Amino acid sequence: MLIARIWYFLTGYVYIRVEGLSLEKLLNLCARQGVRFWGVERPTYTLMYARVGMRGYLKMRRLLEQVRCTVSVVRKCGLPAQLLRLKGRVGFALGTLCCLAALFFLTSFVWSIDITGLEKVPVEQVTQLLDEYGVKVGVPSSSIDLHACQARLQLDCPGISFVSMRLKGVRLHIEVVEAVDPPGMLAKDQPCDLVADKAGVVAEITPLDGVAKVQVGQRVNAGDVLISGWIPHDEALGTGRSVHANGSVKAYIWYDKTVMMDREAASIKPTGQMHERRFLRLGNWQIQLSGGEVPYTLVDTRWRRLPLLGAGRLFPAEVLVAADYELAAQSGAVDEEALKAAAEALAWQQLEGEIPLDAEVLDRTIELKDRGDGTVEVRLQVKTIEEISQTAPIV
Repeated sequence: MLIARIWYFLTGYVYIRVEGLSLEKLLNLCARQGVRFWGVERPTYTLMYARVGMRGYLKMRRLLEQVRCTVSVVRKCGLPAQLLRLKGRVGFALGTLCCLAALFFLTSFVWSIDITGLEKVPVEQVTQLLDEYGVKVGVPSSSIDLHACQARLQLDCPGISFVSMRLKGVRLHIEVVEAVDPPGMLAKDQPCDLVADKAGVVAEITPLDGVAKVQVGQRVNAGDVLISGWIPHDEALGTGRSVHANGSVKAYIWYDKTVMMDREAASIKPTGQMHERRFLRLGNWQIQLSGGEVPYTLVDTRWRRLPLLGAGRLFPAEVLVAADYELAAQSGAVDEEALKAAAEALAWQQLEGEIPLDAEVLDRTIELKDRGDGTVEVRLQVKTIEEISQTAPIV
């Protein structure tokens, strides 16, 4: 249906008025000839309004001799009719062409630069370097060599390890990954020990260079020597040699986190009510179109982006839709399973940053203690296995 509407708009159609006592007969004859009507309205028994394509209208005119009906054109519609209206309005037509040409010309420039991923490196430093490369708002897109700018930015800014530059229409997206300072390490030719960086129980030990000083199942504290870089030749004489200790020592580590949680927080659930707000964003400028203030006290807001003008490639314009879902504390007793799940999520969120990314979580236990004042004490214990060795000079 949509394709047919587009076709009739491009080829043109007419909005007609048909009067007579044989409207049904006329419609049946038109149906046999393949004449298609849409938007049919029949205010009275002898009067009908309808829309029909130009070819169908011509066929229908030839059928009027067989029925007692009269047809008149109320108005012509579609693209051909609109172009005919512009025939005598040269100024308007030229203005439209000039506007389209100007819009096409302006889309060949960069009008917005988005830089993401910066935390330690100042944005002003990156912007200044981009200005030196000739990358700034208002320059032609064709004048920017993205690969060369990426390589130069990585070389000129030591705090950046990776740069990705993508040009989407009039927007230049720059994604940056900052360099991570490597942990302090001793040179390979410098003798050292491997010591524990935290307390735990040794689970695995693999000495490659040096002598193991601990055993599996032994508890160690931070700073204890795990693999010694001193290899004795004769313990009685105290002779030996020093090496750069190397190997792997993994240990069981226990983390313990206690947080307080409001019991009512676990009972907060969506009520089913939703309020929608819309904003228009043009580059870095934003204005609210509808929705006004959020009418709810507790709310869960979810955003959607609706790009305009070529999905944001022709012009940096988009509509932001904020769906505000009302939240409210549910009356009655809180389900213990829901309370436990919410408590574990809260405690894990605060504990997660303390656990290394390469650690393997073996077990998690949670304990809840109702304090009687509307709050719950949440204790989360996590058992992991992780590498605990680090180099240290031989003392």
